[in-house]
Amino acid sequence: MTPRAPSPPSGGSEPAFVLPEARGKSAAFLAIFLPTFAILAAANFESFGFLTTALAGLLHMLTLAVGLILFVAGAIRSNWNHRRIGTALLVGAVAAIGTFIPIHRSKQERSKATGDAVCAALDAWRHRHGRYPETLQELVPECLATVPTTAIGMWRTLPFRYQRDASGDDYSLAFDSPAWIVCERGRRRPWRCDD
Repeated sequence: MTPRAPSPPSGGSEPAFVLPEARGKSAAFLAIFLPTFAILAAANFESFGFLTTALAGLLHMLTLAVGLILFVAGAIRSNWNHRRIGTALLVGAVAAIGTFIPIHRSKQERSKATGDAVCAALDAWRHRHGRYPETLQELVPECLATVPTTAIGMWRTLPFRYQRDASGDDYSLAFDSPAWIVCERGRRRPWRCDD
């Protein structure tokens, strides 16, 4: 005689989503937290421009709202499953915001340092040719080995935006940063980042 699996209890509906209890509460928490954190962090680092920044913000607000609703509903009904899912969503959203800020600042500072090296190459070009180049590509190979990119972005890096003024005596070097922030400097102007 072959053993049979126990049949589910009758007389009640099964919940649509149940976290695995056998592996422990921390594994169940991580099963919700890690994807939440990864998706929201990616949305933070790849949000350039108004629309993508607004969508990333909306995604954060929705995640926080759903997490709060599940946590409160779980507390009222003494449902540990809902509380655990709500907590994981809340912690994932807050962690994504909390890690974004220092990493973003670091990437912005690295981009400014790279931009300063580009500005030094632009000044060397002007010293040799009496004017600034039309494009950054003209600096290669005389002043730069390659045209560098910014450190901004997670899966892709963004190029610097360069524009020479009409006289050829000044320029604007800029890069986009998440949350609709643009950082810019010129020949005599230091870096300024604002929206």
